[in-house]
Amino acid sequence: MKKIMCTSLIVAICLFGCTGTDANPVVAHQPGDIYKNCASLRMETEMLDKQIVIRKEIKKAKGLSNLIKLVSSYSLIVPWLFVDLKNAEQIEIEALQKRKNVVLALAAEKNCGF
Repeated sequence: MKKIMCTSLIVAICLFGCTGTDANPVVAHQPGDIYKNCASLRMETEMLDKQIVIRKEIKKAKGLSNLIKLVSSYSLIVPWLFVDLKNAEQIEIEALQKRKNVVLALAAEKNCGF
């Protein structure tokens, strides 16, 4: 009996350790930033805004999915295995916002006016 419980506990710990996706944040300062012109800085700012919106939508969808899995896991253990606990989207959103701030600061230094 102890052997089965220990094995089950080890398997559960391994599975819970793998739940969620790892964050892939963008680097705030990138090589070649100082050589960009106003048009490329504007395009990058627009692209960053779109990515932030997409990540926020993904975060909202995953939040609802995680809530449903947590509620259903009170009767079953299996849904706990699929709950994303790493909060990768929030980390990526914060990194994108930092990158946007860097791009906007570069645009201000070059007097781009946007």
